[in-house]
Amino acid sequence: MTPRKPSILVVEDQDEIRCLLAEALEQCGHEVKTSCTAQEAIALLEQGAARIDVLVTDFMLPGGMTGLDLARKARALMPDLKVLTISGNATQEVIRASCLERGAFLAKPFRPSDLTRAVAELL
Repeated sequence: MTPRKPSILVVEDQDEIRCLLAEALEQCGHEVKTSCTAQEAIALLEQGAARIDVLVTDFMLPGGMTGLDLARKARALMPDLKVLTISGNATQEVIRASCLERGAFLAKPFRPSDLTRAVAELL
């Protein structure tokens, strides 16, 4: 029996970036789901159809929720969820101040190899 591929949920409002992130993670053998808003991501998590191992979310999202707000709600549904927050705007100090356990931060711009390494470290 083959082991289950790690499942990643990528939440990024910019289509091009979301596709690049998903492609880099898929090339590493991960099963990837994508969403462009926090609300859509929460709906996916609430459906519970698939187990998500890592949430990769932009810090700034449309619709009034930040990536940290999303992470908190997602953790309420999946307490063991690991979170990688990415941002070109938020500083690492802001992310650290959120007290996000089992999480990491990656500043934009970054290389696909930086993304895959950060996800691998969380897994």
